[in-house]
Amino acid sequence: MDISSISNLMINNKDETKVVNGIIDRSKLSNEDFMKILLTQLTYQDPLDTTDINQFITNLVNLQQMETFVKFDKSVQSLMNYYKYTNFLNAASFIGKKVEYVGHNVKVQKDSNGPYVDLDFKVNTYLQKINLQITDSNGNIVYSGTFDNVNYGENEFKIPLSKVSEGQVLYVNYSGIDENKQIVTDPSKIALISYGTVEKVHIDQEEGNIEIYVNNEPITIDDIISIET
Repeated sequence: MDISSISNLMINNKDETKVVNGIIDRSKLSNEDFMKILLTQLTYQDPLDTTDINQFITNLVNLQQMETFVKFDKSVQSLMNYYKYTNFLNAASFIGKKVEYVGHNVKVQKDSNGPYVDLDFKVNTYLQKINLQITDSNGNIVYSGTFDNVNYGENEFKIPLSKVSEGQVLYVNYSGIDENKQIVTDPSKIALISYGTVEKVHIDQEEGNIEIYVNNEPITIDDIISIET
């Protein structure tokens, strides 16, 4: 009798015969259920039938494989949970610290001439210019412009603004234009270096992804360039 395809299992109990409909999906069986079926099979099989004995041994091996798989699955799940927990604790330790990161948000500063923002671009390719547009939290455009003669490496720009307040967080949408007049947005080639204080950390329980919020902007650990010690 093949336990993976039992269709009508006969069970005798006190001279009473019962028919159990047993179309069984082995993948949904617990170890306890699997063992009960094996014991039932052993009770009603012919002990002198070599085929039945061989089949029983095969089923025992299958049970052992199932137990091994369940233990392995639990070990992997425990390892993944530990990894998520450790990463979350590491990220949570950043809260309240100032970080330098690849992002799009900047905070408005103010001097004797009024409010302004400092933009720091890192460029790792040849660009003819950088186009950018700065908006507030409501999507209103507060600045739009182009910078020519872009240098390879660090590019710092101070932009005076009006109708904004000190400490206000603005969003910078930017792109580079290369020598072939192609638009460049790859962060490995052009990136705005932002600065701010880590406000909170969030972890996605399903995927395990960690988001770190700086200047109201969600970033990942990989986006962080440096952190104060």
